[in-house]
Amino acid sequence: SFSPRFSCFFERRYFFVKGLVVFAAAHKIDRAECKKLTNGSIELLERSAIHAPSNFQHMALLLQAESAFHDRNCESATKYYEKAIKIATDNGFIQDEALACERAGIFHSTIQGENDIANGY
Repeated sequence: SFSPRFSCFFERRYFFVKGLVVFAAAHKIDRAECKKLTNGSIELLERSAIHAPSNFQHMALLLQAESAFHDRNCESATKYYEKAIKIATDNGFIQDEALACERAGIFHSTIQGENDIANGY
């Protein structure tokens, strides 16, 4: 049978992926629309991380990094990407570690023009 706890994880996963997709397409939509579409995902994952940090904290951090990237807040974006990568690694979410590394590399090459740093991811 399909347990509610199992479906809860996949529901959060959906909102995580939805947030990543919206941020990846953010250059095609306006800033207000992007925030409207992603704030709910970030808030849900932040609340979920309070109760199950090993499952959801890295997801919340990666979406916060993407939000900071979208807002051109380089210091916060760098901090959130690094934390998301570390926590995903520590908790065995290698697929999310890879996503965070890829997005951090894109951030560094796009916003900061630091290809040497980007290549490190």
